[in-house]
Amino acid sequence: MLTQRAPHPRIADDSAQGVRNAAGSQFPVSDMMKSNWQQVLLVYGGWLVLFALALVLVFLLQRNVVEDILIGRMVNPWRLRSIGQWSVYVLGIGWIVFVFLIEGYLRNGAARGLFWQRIVRVGAPLLALISLSYAVNRFF
Repeated sequence: MLTQRAPHPRIADDSAQGVRNAAGSQFPVSDMMKSNWQQVLLVYGGWLVLFALALVLVFLLQRNVVEDILIGRMVNPWRLRSIGQWSVYVLGIGWIVFVFLIEGYLRNGAARGLFWQRIVRVGAPLLALISLSYAVNRFF
């Protein structure tokens, strides 16, 4: 004897918006996934700008901190070369982690209406560190 299973409680009524798969099951779509294309372009445009700023910062830190400061301290050239090469890996891993964290942070901020606050909260320290790095490179 076949029994019918009760529908999932979140999609029990037919008025709920969702997505049907090939088998005909309906899955609810969150409000964040219902965003319009302008919001998506805005979020990922801001993400790309922060992505680029962070990449510039990584290159400046690698050049200024690792090479200039260590050369000024008269570090052995063999040691300097190995520190310089490993710093690229360490800073690159930090940059990748930053990129993934910022993407989620901005997407959630856009869903809550806090997108511009979060852009400023992340972008201002990046710009300050880039400016500081340029100043250190230029004046010292």
